[in-house]
Amino acid sequence: MKEEEEKYAQESKPVEDSTNFNMKLVEVLRQINVDDQEIRKRINAKNTAPDLEIELRKEMHIIDSINLIKIDEIFKEYGYPSRKLVGREGNFTPALVIHHSNSLEIRYKYLPFLEKAVKEGLLNEGTLNMIKRRIDDMELDQK
Repeated sequence: MKEEEEKYAQESKPVEDSTNFNMKLVEVLRQINVDDQEIRKRINAKNTAPDLEIELRKEMHIIDSINLIKIDEIFKEYGYPSRKLVGREGNFTPALVIHHSNSLEIRYKYLPFLEKAVKEGLLNEGTLNMIKRRIDDMELDQK
């Protein structure tokens, strides 16, 4: 059922005009997204043995760290990548990588940058709110 819903969602997406996309950057962001999501799918698979899950979580931490370095480099070169530059998925990917960070320090570091991106219309406010909720949850866990 879930696969059918995902397929329908993909087929129902409005087609974006990619004429002006930076295709090199789109591909980098696409690969970051794939790496980010694939490891999480493997961890969440129903048949993942506990010892394998521990190893996969270690791998996920490494992948997340590498992805964060890549996102930081993108920010330095392009600022927050707009939808006009990289499309909907590419625009969401940097926020997703930050969202998946287990470090409050990392989240605090990027929060002003993400807030500025929202003010400039480069990032959806709902995406920023998702990150802020995770920050709140993490702060509560530390108390």
